[in-house]
Amino acid sequence: MPSISVTQGELLQLKDLVQSYCGIRVEDSKLEFLQDRLVPVISAQGLASLGELCQVLLREIAFGKDVVWNTVLPLVTINETYFFRELGQLREFRDHVVPALVGTKSLRQIKILSAPCSSGEEPYTLAMLLDESPVSLAGWSVEILGIDIDPEAIGKARAAFYPHSAFRATEERYRSKYFTPKEGGHRVVPTLAGKARFMQANLLDLPKDRALEGFDVIFSRNMLIYFDKATQRRVVDQFYRMLNPGGYLFLGHSESLMGFDVEFKLKVSSEAIYYEKPALPGPTSTSPLPSRGTSPLRAPGTSPLSGPGSAPLFTRGSI
Repeated sequence: MPSISVTQGELLQLKDLVQSYCGIRVEDSKLEFLQDRLVPVISAQGLASLGELCQVLLREIAFGKDVVWNTVLPLVTINETYFFRELGQLREFRDHVVPALVGTKSLRQIKILSAPCSSGEEPYTLAMLLDESPVSLAGWSVEILGIDIDPEAIGKARAAFYPHSAFRATEERYRSKYFTPKEGGHRVVPTLAGKARFMQANLLDLPKDRALEGFDVIFSRNMLIYFDKATQRRVVDQFYRMLNPGGYLFLGHSESLMGFDVEFKLKVSSEAIYYEKPALPGPTSTSPLPSRGTSPLRAPGTSPLSGPGSAPLFTRGSI
């Protein structure tokens, strides 16, 4: 096999391309590790160098293609996730957010977005919680959509098969009710699998699609901390547009909207901190949850997001 050329300058060019394309920041300390993973991709494309691969990726951006990008993106994303991650937020969603939506929405429909959804554990967790909602959802249309830029992760989500390690925070009653044991893991039962849909999508370049509008709840946990400030702002603004008035946004525990001049209201409870898009005035508006802290988010100054000092290539915020 001919020798494949990968120079430091080409790695830095790829790093800039990836960040421009989807916002993911590849740490300099990870470039050497990435180099070894890129060689088979370059070879499979019949190319001689990483520089040539970068030119192919640039052409795909110019022509709206993603065939070769789909072979590169799995190399810069790490999908570390499991069911029922960050239980406090999930209890808040089940016990307070869902009842608030049921009590105030005139249209009997709830739309939920998980972005990024990784390999599907978060959307399926939300489907389980909704199936056991403390308020009746009979007669309601409930949609759960998971989107992720990684085509391999979306494939796993649609396959709905999970290894034993994905259940480390899952109560046995959920596993026995909603999963079928298989060799090496468990498969989501068809009745639950049918309650979540999955789509490969780039949050920085979403298609014009009604399916990506009008959400009542967005979960986007542990993603923003790996974006630069400009990209964070783009994504937060995108989420604001995608939410219905009175809708809710859940971020990761190490994430915050402090420092952003946005209209989201901060919601504080004993279980979680999250955000609400202000409701429209009128009889059908969404009222604040009773006895829960609420304040406008217009705080200037401090660092918008805090997170670990040393990050992986990209860690997905999913349950």
